Amino acid sequence: MPESERNPLSRASVAAQLFNEYQRSTGLEPEGAGPSRRYLWTDAHAILVALALDTLLDDRSYRQAALRIVDQAHHTLGRHRADDSREGWLSGLDEFSGEFHPTLGGLRIGKPFNERPEGEPLDVRLEWERDGQYFHDLTRWMHALAGVSEVTSDLTHTRWALELADRAFAGFVHPVNGGWGLHWKMSIDLSRPQLHSMGQTDPLDGYVTFSQLQAERGRFRSFEIPDLERAIARLWTMCRENRWVSPDPLGIGGLLQLASHMAALITAGHLSHPGLLCDVLRDTLESLRLLDQITDPDRAADDRLAFRELGLSLGLQAVGPIQRRIEAAAPFFADADELLQTLHEIEVFAPLGERIESFWLVPAHQQSHGWLAHADINLITLASSLVPDACLAHTLPAAAAQRPHAQRRSAIQRER
Repeated sequence: MPESERNPLSRASVAAQLFNEYQRSTGLEPEGAGPSRRYLWTDAHAILVALALDTLLDDRSYRQAALRIVDQAHHTLGRHRADDSREGWLSGLDEFSGEFHPTLGGLRIGKPFNERPEGEPLDVRLEWERDGQYFHDLTRWMHALAGVSEVTSDLTHTRWALELADRAFAGFVHPVNGGWGLHWKMSIDLSRPQLHSMGQTDPLDGYVTFSQLQAERGRFRSFEIPDLERAIARLWTMCRENRWVSPDPLGIGGLLQLASHMAALITAGHLSHPGLLCDVLRDTLESLRLLDQITDPDRAADDRLAFRELGLSLGLQAVGPIQRRIEAAAPFFADADELLQTLHEIEVFAPLGERIESFWLVPAHQQSHGWLAHADINLITLASSLVPDACLAHTLPAAAAQRPHAQRRSAIQRER
């Protein structure tokens, strides 16, 4: 990769161009120029890109853009569709109350077609284009909202994230075979599953994100703020015997992002089972080795899915920060030596991420049918890879970082 592409300001400048194109494409900017097109997963990443650009370029217009995304998404995806017989907020709250609690009913995915009606047989291909709610989309949105609170010092967004977590837990988690499971996709009103299977990393997404939000909960004085302890305990039971090995580059990148958040939670004393990080990194390494065996680096752009590859490019950039965190606070980690060894082996794949990023920075590749078919999500995932800090960062309340060292050590001893 040329030196200019490694320069943080140069990378931020390219990311800003991509983000600005995303704003125009989805009706975010200029305001009123056209209909807004909101999609929850992509918008969550767009918020984090905007927050990173706000810091890197010292340009508050990007912070305002992040706030506009939140507002538009809540007023679009937190409400029933225009082609639905139902109206208003998904929560059923009146207009006034819904403005204060826009996430209490969850948030729609933003797919082009309305949800599958109850009783209609499942068409797997069509289901991908039908609306509803995805658990992993909701956890991404929670993380984005917490990021907005961190940058703006406005806890309203974290409160919305906590309320969303509480509703998602109630809607998606269900008993199965004497234990607990997570439906992959639910109806718009969270009353019935649309896909019964469980997303491979959904329990881990929930466990890590809910643990982060539970740590943030201590900033509130109100007793009405949801308590996620019970939800975290149930999500842990789903993680306990799970494996995370996958040949999917987006899934592998997601594991590395979660590992970054887990490392931060461990040093703050907010992850109840810190040994899970070692399992996640081992499975990440196995996944990368599997991917390396089946990936053809010379494929044409039309035969590749940019956003899935760029998710891996983003995740691989978490390796260095995780290593530095463990080296700086080794007593917090029960298996520091093994963690660092595994990370060293994962680091071997860093050039793969650089090749992916360089490939999709080529203008001709961004004109391919494969890119244009998923242009919005490709723009944002490439921008995320260029300014990864906001996606990989995990800031916790200052009070958590001041907990006595002995308390953290005792948590490690219990895990052992």
